[in-house]
Amino acid sequence: MIATLPFIVHTFEAFNRLMFEGKLRQPDLQLSRAISFIGVCSFKRRRRPDGSFEHYDFVIRISQSFDLPTAELEDIILHEMIHYFIVTNQIDDTSAHGTIFRQLMEHINRKFDRHITVSHRNLGQHRLISPSRRWHIVAAVRFHNGKKSIKVLTKTATGILSYYNKIRQHPEVADIRLYQSDNPFFNNYPHSSALKVYFLDEATFQEQLKTAHPLFCDGREVRFEHEAACR
Repeated sequence: MIATLPFIVHTFEAFNRLMFEGKLRQPDLQLSRAISFIGVCSFKRRRRPDGSFEHYDFVIRISQSFDLPTAELEDIILHEMIHYFIVTNQIDDTSAHGTIFRQLMEHINRKFDRHITVSHRNLGQHRLISPSRRWHIVAAVRFHNGKKSIKVLTKTATGILSYYNKIRQHPEVADIRLYQSDNPFFNNYPHSSALKVYFLDEATFQEQLKTAHPLFCDGREVRFEHEAACR
């Protein structure tokens, strides 16, 4: 999935209660378009009169330039929360990912069955989202159990109609709608007429389709914006 602000906020609040006893004050949570990092915790510091340092203006940024499994995105947020916990509690560590960081990471991994890593570069299957804009035909498929998914289709009328008619007959499918979109989010999804779909959480589903253009389809024809009907 692609990070969204509601997802980051919800994840921070849930993990704060579960793993940090609710003691972390929520920092400034932001989205980024960076391709050099997936997550980062940053702050400013100034020297007090007694020579000690005060840390302030904490920000946790999560990049939207990567498509990650939900669990891995959660682990990245947890990674940054550990940094935040150490600094806000003025705990001296041996390095950025030193003894204290590793102890906390291993404790959370073991107790809560997480898979936090020292470096985000260790993540095996994240996909960099291409920023270029090009048009896609996207099927938004809703299921009776409430789950929502998307499918990027081939750009032929035959392929689109074939998928539309097959998927809407599936007993678990409640609704299918077609859209045109130039959102780069869809760039890395394969174009096909196979029935496979890709599930999204509610926030991502709504966010990525909010600028899409609805298409008309009745199973016999599909009409594209600014074009005649394709049969």
